[in-house]
Amino acid sequence: MPNFVKTSLYELYNFVPKFLIKSFSRTANVYFLMICCLQSIRAISITDGKPSTAAPLMFILTVAALKEINEDLTRHKSDHEGKYQTTSRIHTKGPGLLTPSPLVVHTCLCSHMCMLQRTPPKPISSRPTASTTPKPRTFRGRTSRSAT
Repeated sequence: MPNFVKTSLYELYNFVPKFLIKSFSRTANVYFLMICCLQSIRAISITDGKPSTAAPLMFILTVAALKEINEDLTRHKSDHEGKYQTTSRIHTKGPGLLTPSPLVVHTCLCSHMCMLQRTPPKPISSRPTASTTPKPRTFRGRTSRSAT
């Protein structure tokens, strides 16, 4: 079984049911859906059987669906990047001899000895973008003040 991580919530085939279950687990959405259903009954409706809360409810659900789609596409992209990241598998070539070979992460198995690689941290600029002092000072690393 290949090794992979899945953080995305939705697939193309299950977006609508999962999204509707998630949306209507919120009390406000259930309330407006119930009001919409009750407004469509002519005998008890003050809107003559026309659900006036249907348009705002549809607008809220559409905006929420677009937001969920955007977030899930970001998760899918992140999953794909993590799945095809390369690492090194360590082979033993006798006592004390270790040789690395490139390996894609999703093909790594439990029996493989793999080397973890970290991406180097991005450098932080030491120049300030704005300062209220006439001569701004920037420091790298730890600074200490001496008592004079």
